[in-house]
Amino acid sequence: ERHMQESLGLARGVGDKVRAAHAAYCLGTVALNGQDLETARSWLEEALSLYLEAGDNYQMVSNVRIRLGTILLIQGDHDLAAAAIEEGLALAHKLGDGIGINDALYVLAQVAQARGDHDLAARRFEEGVSLSEEMGDRANLGYYLEGLAVVAGVRGEAERSACLFGAAEGMLEAVEAPVYDYFEPNRSLYERTKARVRSRLGESAFEEAWKQGQVMTFEQAVKYALKGDEASPTTHR
Repeated sequence: ERHMQESLGLARGVGDKVRAAHAAYCLGTVALNGQDLETARSWLEEALSLYLEAGDNYQMVSNVRIRLGTILLIQGDHDLAAAAIEEGLALAHKLGDGIGINDALYVLAQVAQARGDHDLAARRFEEGVSLSEEMGDRANLGYYLEGLAVVAGVRGEAERSACLFGAAEGMLEAVEAPVYDYFEPNRSLYERTKARVRSRLGESAFEEAWKQGQVMTFEQAVKYALKGDEASPTTHR
């Protein structure tokens, strides 16, 4: 944060709007990670204004809109969140920015979950699974698997939910680093869903399904998430 503040001051001093925008974006991300939402929003709005004034680096414009959408989601403004993220997603598609598309899909799925539209959330998560497969991105796949585990739990697919939770943990453990730590999963929703699924299945059956998911390979997890394999998770032993 200190280095970014210094960078921002230097960029302002020489009138470099792009580098000033980069610094503001980084300061906003730091604030978001620290849960200081108002400060994060202020920095990100400044970054967006600077990028647009400079007429440069539209990939960063996309990223800023997605971050702002994340903040709006956490603050409970689902309509504005969806609008900001959709703008970011459209620009990411135009630029062919796979990481930006993945980020946007994940947060849009969360918006859908917050609205109680689990069918739309599932479609967004599944789009993300397919893109993660193309990119070989285990970290994003792990987050999408968690989201689909919640959808399965809401739909009463208890065994599938437990298996997806296990697969998600397996993917994220394999990465061995807090990748995409600017994501803000609804951990309360995830833990409530997991507890309901555990209660419905019973401890033994839950642990069995969860363990079968945890040992899935990347390819198996993708196939299972997209329901290409409708068999019981025990087929992955």
